[in-house]
Amino acid sequence: MYRHHVHCRAHQERVNAMLEEAQCPVQPSGLRSAFSQWPSAGLSSSDKELYVQRLSKAIQLDTVSYDDMYETDPTQAPEDGGDPRWLVHERFNKWKEQEWPLVYTHMQVEYITKYSTILTLPGRDPTLPPVLLMSHQDTVPVQEATVDEWDQPPFSGIVTAPDARGRHWIYGRGALDCKSLLVSELNALERVIRERLERGEDVRGERTVVMSVGFDEEVMGIKGAGNNSLVLQERYGQDSFAFIIDEGSTGIESEYGLKVASLGLSEKGSLGAKIEVDVPGGHASKPPRHTGVIGILSLLIAALEAHPNPHTLHSSSLYLRYLTCLAQHAPDMPSDLRKRILDPAQWPALADSLAESDELRAHIGTTMAANVARAGAKTNALPEHSEAIVDSRVGWDDTVADVQARYAVVMKEKLVDGVEGRGRIHVDLSWPSAGREHAPITPSEGPVWELMAGVVRHVWGENVVVAPKGMIAGTDTNYMKPLSKNIFRFRAVPMDEGENVHTVNERVTDQALFGITQYVYELLVNLEGWRE
Repeated sequence: MYRHHVHCRAHQERVNAMLEEAQCPVQPSGLRSAFSQWPSAGLSSSDKELYVQRLSKAIQLDTVSYDDMYETDPTQAPEDGGDPRWLVHERFNKWKEQEWPLVYTHMQVEYITKYSTILTLPGRDPTLPPVLLMSHQDTVPVQEATVDEWDQPPFSGIVTAPDARGRHWIYGRGALDCKSLLVSELNALERVIRERLERGEDVRGERTVVMSVGFDEEVMGIKGAGNNSLVLQERYGQDSFAFIIDEGSTGIESEYGLKVASLGLSEKGSLGAKIEVDVPGGHASKPPRHTGVIGILSLLIAALEAHPNPHTLHSSSLYLRYLTCLAQHAPDMPSDLRKRILDPAQWPALADSLAESDELRAHIGTTMAANVARAGAKTNALPEHSEAIVDSRVGWDDTVADVQARYAVVMKEKLVDGVEGRGRIHVDLSWPSAGREHAPITPSEGPVWELMAGVVRHVWGENVVVAPKGMIAGTDTNYMKPLSKNIFRFRAVPMDEGENVHTVNERVTDQALFGITQYVYELLVNLEGWRE
């Protein structure tokens, strides 16, 4: 009996420890700095018009990144064989200099790799760790076949008449990803500098503020943010920044009657697998059972899809911690779901249930997608070679090596079981790059978290719960990991105020734009007197 009681007590202690680790973070009160001059009645009509027109113009200045630009050197002039498509960033950078004269007059300006920017407002106290604002100015392309599907031309920056809620929508590629953040960060810096000048103060704050703007985030970001990071590491050293903010994939949502702001505390890793199949060719009138390389390649991809990567929920899972915030604060969450979230014994079954949704599965495990396939040149000739690229986003419970080993096992089994005549068939599984592990997880407690969450709750209301979440896509923060343990990826936009990232009718409201600007502004003014 005694042993039974000891066992039960130990079990309960383990359960309590898991629940404690999965707790929703403490919600600080909204932070409004004594230095804040953000008008409580809202922005003036002139500021509103200025901010909207700036975003509209930023959209009109087309800064598309195409995949094949990754292989080119942006510093090489077209007359010397360089890619002329990079030149749009020269025009865009000149426009920024003209549009934000206070920023470009009072901050130190450096162009790295010709087009990426580092802006620095030195602090009065060099012993205080600096902070880093990030954004990027390039966008994904617009598919020509979809142009007619847009309600407004994709590079028009059209501002609509007010809707039933009085909101003006700004249309165009980059409206959400990520020119609204870029414009808002510059607006906020300009506002802080202008207010200090008007008060007759030193434009410098207590601590240094740095802004890094990339120009190739949509094609890996290595030339922009990658090189900016090398400069900042050389200048400030490793783990030198108090915190870093950048774009995110989730913002402010309504879930079960709760407004929740999701801060991305980490992002998934990535791995590209290349599968190549070579077989003898021939005339299409005498095809093999698996139609040569195309049939075999299809079998291999189907085999990978039939053996998905495992999905999990445990006490340190970012998505479980997000769900715990909902379970603890959302008034309309069904009681049975609430019980499942708060019961560790139910977590495996809950993970299985979530995995039935494509969107939710991405938050709880490694995903894979075959995105590129090439084979064949003529309808009556059997191709000798085919290849496919499989993109995997490496989850928080996996490593790159785990995923590589898993795929190799599946491929080997399929070759043995499903494809005959291996002597005349060559299949190669390779990794074009080393892959990238998931990012470290930013702490959700302490002064930095309290600052971030406090500012969010000041801007969007004390009824907002700030929750941890993982970023399932990649950002330029990948290159900044050596600079800080506190990296926040946040789309500071209510989900009904911005729509259609990377697709038709990308758009954002004027109210969302003002909210992003206020968020960055309040962060900056709250730095005065703040200590991490």
